[in-house]
This record gives sequence, C-alpha cells and structure tokens, in this order.
Amino acid sequence: MNMYINKVKQNSFSSASFAISQEKTKKYLEELKSGEVIIVYRFNKEKDSFIYYCFPKQVNGHDFFAYLEVNSNGEIDYQAESINETYALYLYLLEKENNKTLDELKSLYKSIDESVLKYANLSKEENKRRLDLRNSFLFEIENEENHIRESFKVESIILSVYFEEEEFDFLTNVTILLTSNLEKQISVSPYIFLNSFTRPIVKGGKELTLDYSKVMNKIQPYIIAANLSADNFASNKGILKKEMASLLPYLLGETIKINGKTYYINENLEQGRIEINENGKPKAIPDLKKKSVFVQSKKIISTIEKSKRIINVYVFKTENAKKIISFVGRKGITDKDFEYVADLVIDKIKKEKSLKINGENSKYQINLYIEYIKALDTLSFKTKFEYQGEEIEKDTFLGSEFSKAYYDSYIEELTKRHGLENGYLKDNEYVYAFLTSSYKDLGSYCKLFLSDNLLNITKTNPTVRTKLLLKEGWINASMSSSEFSDDELFSILEAYKQKRKFILIDRKIVDLESEEVKNFVKVADSLNIDRDHNQSNNLPFWTTFMLQSEEGIEVDLDSSLSSFVNDISHFKEANINLPSFLQNKLRSYQLDGVKWLSSLNKYHLPGLLADDMGLGKTLQTIAFISTLKEKGPILIVCPKSVTYNWKKEIEKWAPSLPSMVISGSIENRVKLLSSLKEEKTVIAIISYDSLRNDIEKFTQIQFLLTVLDEAQTIKNTNAKKTLAVKSLKSTYKLALTGTPVENSAIDLFSIFDFLMEGYLGERNDFARTYGYAPSKEKANKLYNKIKPFYLRRKKEDVLKDLPPKTIENISITMEEEEAKIYDAYLERARRDMNSGNIASILASLVRLRTICSDAPAFFENTNFEPSKFQYILEVLTQGIENGHKFVIFSSFVKALHHLSSYLRDHGIATAIIEGATNGEERIALSESFNNKDDIKVMLVSLKAGGTGLNLYGADYVIHLDPWWNNAAEEQATDRAHRIGQTRPVTVLKLVSFNTIEEKVIKLQELKKDIATSLIKEGDEGIAKLSKDDIKYLLS
Repeated sequence: MNMYINKVKQNSFSSASFAISQEKTKKYLEELKSGEVIIVYRFNKEKDSFIYYCFPKQVNGHDFFAYLEVNSNGEIDYQAESINETYALYLYLLEKENNKTLDELKSLYKSIDESVLKYANLSKEENKRRLDLRNSFLFEIENEENHIRESFKVESIILSVYFEEEEFDFLTNVTILLTSNLEKQISVSPYIFLNSFTRPIVKGGKELTLDYSKVMNKIQPYIIAANLSADNFASNKGILKKEMASLLPYLLGETIKINGKTYYINENLEQGRIEINENGKPKAIPDLKKKSVFVQSKKIISTIEKSKRIINVYVFKTENAKKIISFVGRKGITDKDFEYVADLVIDKIKKEKSLKINGENSKYQINLYIEYIKALDTLSFKTKFEYQGEEIEKDTFLGSEFSKAYYDSYIEELTKRHGLENGYLKDNEYVYAFLTSSYKDLGSYCKLFLSDNLLNITKTNPTVRTKLLLKEGWINASMSSSEFSDDELFSILEAYKQKRKFILIDRKIVDLESEEVKNFVKVADSLNIDRDHNQSNNLPFWTTFMLQSEEGIEVDLDSSLSSFVNDISHFKEANINLPSFLQNKLRSYQLDGVKWLSSLNKYHLPGLLADDMGLGKTLQTIAFISTLKEKGPILIVCPKSVTYNWKKEIEKWAPSLPSMVISGSIENRVKLLSSLKEEKTVIAIISYDSLRNDIEKFTQIQFLLTVLDEAQTIKNTNAKKTLAVKSLKSTYKLALTGTPVENSAIDLFSIFDFLMEGYLGERNDFARTYGYAPSKEKANKLYNKIKPFYLRRKKEDVLKDLPPKTIENISITMEEEEAKIYDAYLERARRDMNSGNIASILASLVRLRTICSDAPAFFENTNFEPSKFQYILEVLTQGIENGHKFVIFSSFVKALHHLSSYLRDHGIATAIIEGATNGEERIALSESFNNKDDIKVMLVSLKAGGTGLNLYGADYVIHLDPWWNNAAEEQATDRAHRIGQTRPVTVLKLVSFNTIEEKVIKLQELKKDIATSLIKEGDEGIAKLSKDDIKYLLS
C-alpha cells in the first residue's frame, strides 16, 4: 500500500519561485535520515489532507524548517522559501512510505484513523466521488434548512371529538367537516372552528357545542397549525412540510390523507439517534434502506415505509443527529458511502455529546451496583467490567476503541447525574440530585443493579389536608395526608428542622425544600398541633384565611365556614349594586376595593384599606357607603384639613346622601349632633381634634359605620384622640391610610385595636413578639393574621397607563475649544473621504465621536471641562439631592475614568464596571449599588456592562455617547429598566449639537436600511455604509 505522498508528481515542485538545488536537497535528505530533525504530522479531515512539519531547528549551522501539505489527489501546498528542505522532506517520506503494508502504515501513523490509511489507495475516480460526498456532507449539514421548505396540502385528518354527549368524527382541510356515522357532514370554516373555543357553533339552526376537555390532546395540533400557518389555511395553500412535521407527534395512531393517498401514523414515538457499533462504525436510526423521509423539522424526522403506507415519527435530542440522517435519506447513501463520511459523522455527534453506544450484543459489559444506605443518607456505587461474561480489570477492558467509547459514554451519563464510578456519595444535595434524576436510564449504558429501596422511587411532596371546625367562635384543627401516615408527617417535620435536603419514606422521596413542604411546616408550626393527638384547639378565626392561601395544603371546612371563606377569598366575584350615578365611574381596581369592603361587611367584619396615595380611597369609601342597605348615621373622622374635601367628594359622587361637617361653635356642633337619628342615613364629618373635645356627646350615639381617614393618626395607643376614637359605638368600622406603618409594626396595633379590639392581643405582648422591626418570619406571621382584613395596592401595580420608561435626547452645545478641535478633525475626515481610504475614514469617525464625548481624555495639552461633563454634574447634583440614583454608559472606557475623576473632584462618589472587572466584582458592585446608598452613580462600559447586569437601583440612565448599535443601547438601558425596578426610569441620551452624533441619530430615523447596517458589534458596524451615507455623516 501507498499513502498520499505516492500520488504527488515530482513536477509539482517545478512551479516554485525558488529553484531546487540538488546539492542542498541531498544535504537536507541526509539530515532527515540522521534523525536530527523532528517530523510532526496531522490529518485534516475536512480537507482530507496530510500536513507534515519540520520545526525550526539548528542543524549543522543552519535553521531547518519545512512544511508540506498533501491531499488524497496528490495535490500539494508548501512554503516556497524553504523549497529545498520541503523537497527533501517529500523524497524522505516517499522512500519511507513506499510499498508498506496496512499494518506497517498503521504502526507508522499510530494516531491516524485506519479508514484514512485504507482509502489512500482508492482509484482517482472513486477518491473524487468520496471527496465530493464528504464536501457535500459538510456543506449540507450546515445548510439543511433549504431542503425542508417544500409544502403540500393536507386533505383530511380523521379524529374523534364530542358533540355534547355523542361521539362524532371530523375531517379538516382548510374547511372543517364535522360528521358522524349517523348524520350528514357539517362544513365549517377554520375561523368558525377556532372561534368555537369561546362560543358555540351555529349551523343549520342548531347550536353545537364541542367538549374540548375530553379531546384537548387531539385538538391541540389544529390550534398550532392555525397559528403557524393561518395564511395558508385561509388561502387554501396547505401547510409547510416542516410545520406538518411539528404536528405529527400529536397525531400518533391517527390516519392522514395526503395528495389523495391515506397513511397511518404509527402510534409509537421513536427515538432517532446515531449509534456506534462494536466495530467502531456509526449506525443511523432510522435505517433509511427500506424507508424514505416524509417530512422533517429541526428535531423531528418522519419516514414512510416503502412497502406500506405507514408513517413513523422519530424525535431527536440534538439537531446534528437529525441532520445527518436527513442527509443520508436525501443522498440515498449506501453502507459503503456511509463509511466514507463515518469519521465526520462521529466528530459531529461527539461535539454534541449525544453519541449512543450500541453494546447490547457486545462481548464487553459494564455492571453498576448502586445501594442506598438509609441510616446514613448515603449512596454506594461500585463498577465492574466484563469481557465475554468474565470479570476483568478496567485497564484490560479499555483495550479497544469500542470499549473506550463505551466506557466514556457510560461515565458521561453517570457524571451527568452526579453519580460515582466507585465510592460513597454522602453530600445530601448530590444524593438528592441523583435520586431525582433519570438514573434508571443508566441501564442503556450499563447493566444496572439497584438495592430494593431504589426500585420504583417516586418523587412525592405531601398533600396535607387540614380539617377545621367552628366551635363556640373558635377554630379546632387537625392535619392528615393521603400519602403519609401521621407519624410519617411528623418525620418530615423533624427532617426539615434538621435542615436536610430530602427524606426517603417507603420509596417516596420528599423534597424538603419544596414550597409544599415549606408551607406544610409553616402551617404545622402556626397550628401548634399536639403530636400525640394530632389536634389543635381554640385557634383564632384568621386561621381559615391563612390556610386557604398556602400551596399544598387542602382545607376541609364545615358548612358554617365554607361560604364565609369563599366569599372573602373570592371577593372580586361579588355582586354589588352601585347607584346609576357611579356606574362606569370606577377603575377596575377601585371596583375590586368596593367589592372587598362589601364582602367584609356581609359578615360584619371591619377592614383596613391601605392603597397608595392617589388611588382613590375616598371614592371607594363613598361607593361602598352607597351600597349599604341598612339605615343609620355614618361618621367619618379625618384631619381637619380634609373635612370639607370629604363633603365635596360626597356631593360629587353620592349627591343623594346627606352630609355635614360638624364644626364651629359648641352650640352649632351640639345642634348638628342632635339631628343624627339612628333610623336615618346621614354622613357626619369631623376632625380628630373636634371628636376628642366632644367625645362624651358622640359616645351617646350608635353609628352604623365609622370611617377613620389617615388612620395612622391614632398610632399612639395612649393619645387622647386615640382613646376618643376607640370609645365610639359603631356596627361597622373602616380604616383608611396610605401609610399603615410609619415607624414600626406597633403602628398597626392601634389601628387594629380600633377595628377589632383584642384581635392582636395585648399591646405589651404584641410589642414583645413583633418589636419595632420584626424579622421576616415574624412579619409574615403578622401579615397572615391581618391579611383578610387588609387591602393595599401600589400605583405601579394598578396604574398600568403610567409610562415605565421615558427617553429623551439631550442636545449639548460644545464649549468653544471643543468645537475648534471637532471642526479641525471634521475637515481632516472630509479629506480622508475624498481619498477613498476606508481605514482612515473609519478611524476619523471614531475620533470625532471621542471629541464629542470627552476631548481632554484623548488629546494632550487640553485643559477644559467637557460640555457633557458639565451637564452631567448639574443633573447628578439635583438628582442625588432628590433621592435618585444614576447609571452612566459609554463606549469609551477612558472617558468613564476621566468622568469618575471629574465627579470625585466635585464630591460625587462613583463605581466603575468595565471589561477588566471580573465576574465576582461585577456582582458585588451591582448588588451594593442596588441595596446601599453610599454609591449613587455607577459608570459602565457599554460592551462590558450592556448585558448580564442588574442595576435596578438606578432610576436614571445616561448615555454619554450614542452607539452605532441602537439595540445595544436598549440592552444597556434595560440593566436598570427591569424586574426589581420600582420607579419610573428616565433615559437621557446626550447628543452634541451639530455634530456627527446628530447625524447618526437622524440617519437611523430616516434610513431604516442604514440603521440595520449600524446594528453590529463595535464601530465596524459603519463599515457597510454607502459612500453617500458617510458623506452625510461628515456633512
């Protein structure tokens, strides 16, 4: 046998610009034979060529260097400067390889695939066919999309759906045919069919209703088809083949009619893949010798058996495996042809780590023994190796290419699941990760032996049922679970408190960090259930609300509690009768607020409406009062400054309700009070101070409703005005405030002590339990107590029409010295434009941008404050005083450092995130910026910080210089305008007046095609601008 070197013609070297010296060639050949020169080789699969190197080395007083590349057709590439050394290398290789056997060549080229050596002796014609096939493979794997864009028309798909209680068949093709075996077909358009999801189909005077709940898995494909190809449905053009491929997995076991022929879709969804057999050769599944490709999408291939009309659907985990099999099908690849590209196939699949080792009938066998040691929460792993049924050492097992690939595949899958080849896995996190992984799938890579307690493990989180009984005004509770006994439930509680990751109970694994378990523990602790009796007695009424809000906790209520809890929990569904004058006057959230108040009132419960200032608590209260059917005097207590505003709002929104402000002389106040009658509804409005002075007279009146506006006024439990309010007699009570907690949790106590005296216990006990700044756990506990009677909405949650982000282009006038520098460089840029030197033009454009941003940072002997810096200083000074925080982006790091120094000189501290900032520093800086107030200004390099940062601590974003890529600017802005941001964000884009920066902005607005070319990474985005575009920029 001969290698590629034998195919090289000697005259291939004659075209060299340097003549071959026979004397030098002979000398270099002797040096090669002496072994003084090291020869290194490698094989380039994609070019199908051998590359030989002789590294530079001093030999006999001269540097010896040679480079020679030879492909399978004998074509060469080399460096002409070293023609004599290279020609000597050719002669040396020719002599060394000539007439060698395959085994001798394998010994000579140990690292080269055997197939390469074998194909070295193909005929010129066959080798050309092999190379064409390899080139076609490499090209088409990257451009496969071109082959799957054909379309065809689906004539009908036969499925079953339900009309009311009767079963019907229906056919679909642009129009939908609804039919049954007994009745004639009913034709409906796709539009009507899709709309039938929200309203009945009316046809022939009949109203037909589809029961989609019974057949949703079969209906789903048609929703997808309509969304994917609505135009095709409407215009009767059919569905793209790749779209049809996406639908087929939904239609398993169904019959489909295409182009007049009926096909059956196999009910089994197959796994497509590439396997490597024991002989080291790849094998494609599906095998397309007896099948042809029907339709395909990115990770789906469907085939049709040539002898039958059966469609098989194969799903692939990776795109490359699917592309390879698609290539095989398109080209009609034979087994011999497949061998020509086998090495390329394996390389492509290995890169995706998706190579499947087919060792089912192999002489080699890996056995894995896994045992779970429950007492230690530990997994034991042991791996053994066999050959032809006999146990062997690992080193012996790895003696073949197949067994190495088999072992690598096994270790990769084992490691992926956090398993060990041998040893004990003790870390609770990793043990849990392994037990909840698909560890049984390891059986595809080895023979798996599991201990009994690892068989049929299921991941189960406890569904806890709490039974509540109303007894003498108190709640009695008990807990149970259908999956676990009472003792097992308490075992879960104990394991959780030991901070374990999981617990395995009778082959059921419980994630102790799941929300269900956390909620179960929280509820169990709140109920303080006695373990011996599994019961807790005399619980407060709010228990029902707390339990209803917890995930994973099912609550059984006796009949007296069920309707009550349902009404309060679903208050938005309540029906209320608003006066006609208020119809359509309330925003949706305000209507919800009125419904909430009415639901509480139905059960004689008080409420604290704590909406943000400006959301209309006054209007909601007036609307609620308007719905009351009972008669009686109503008292509104409020600060003196708003007493007449209340009267004005009542006259505006409820003109039929009489109202009066109790003020003026003592005689006038007494007169007004005497007019209040229990059988008549009159709204009396009084200030806190006036109420305190006249409290004795007010305590003689039974009010239907008492409303406290700005209820935080009574936060001091011992103040006279607080005591006066609490002494009032009222059937219903309501408190309003936008600041329910001003200083501490104790502020809430006094409000709730007015609403429900004794509900939060004694003040001293409350203070000891919750303190002035309760922990998160205690704060949650307090919230659970008050939440049925507490409603708070924030502006940003309900006022969706408020703009979340405002963008302004700020025109900055240059300083005189800046303008002189800019004009000088602008003139130079125009000269470059005339010269046609693109590199110079691009450099000039960048230089002009730097002058606009910060000339002193880039030009020596300049000593002035950049105009943009002056503007930024003014904005920052005012903004920081008003509680704002800023993030400033620039594409010029040098300008950022100069700006940092400038701001520091003016007393403003900054932090910088740039390319040199490592990952940990970025996170630390951003977290500190978001959560602390010592740094109010963050400077960020656009490239380094445009992505991957959370800077929601800032509500102002400043772009020091406009960027060619507008999308990059938007990405940078979204570092602040993102989840976590609680304030409207203002974006200021600084643009120097009458400069290239204005031209770029205008060019983006006026010419969308140019904007597209600007959207690149870096300034190279302008490289594709036309000559006219650049002229415009420099005009």
